[in-house]
Amino acid sequence: MFRISPNSMGDDGTMTKGTRYTPEFKASAPNRLHVADITYVRMADGRSGYTAFVTDAFARCIVGWACATSMDTEELPLQALEQATARAAAHGGTDGLVHHSDHGVQYTGTVYTTRVMEYGTLPSTGTHSASPTCCWVMP
Repeated sequence: MFRISPNSMGDDGTMTKGTRYTPEFKASAPNRLHVADITYVRMADGRSGYTAFVTDAFARCIVGWACATSMDTEELPLQALEQATARAAAHGGTDGLVHHSDHGVQYTGTVYTTRVMEYGTLPSTGTHSASPTCCWVMP
């Protein structure tokens, strides 16, 4: 259903180009494919607020999230990853779980990719011009 490039990890341990996917990119069961992304909202005072989400592609539900006023890796996406991983571990484990994200610096840096691998999940990134939202094209 989805293919992971064998070249997903660079020599320095960071994610490289990664997953090649088509509209058939889908999960066959819960906790097989998580998709991560960050969005922002402009607040009334002019500052931005950020939310990182990790979504289970099969269940179509948010399994990890965090909100912050900065996009710092340890403050935002790492907290969402930790929630999602804890939930997956409590519901069947993380063996074979693919963690998919875009090429944002928060997701491709050493801190984040190291943690993804420590949890036993498989890191995956899309092509530079593709948004992870195309993963939502499901029958």
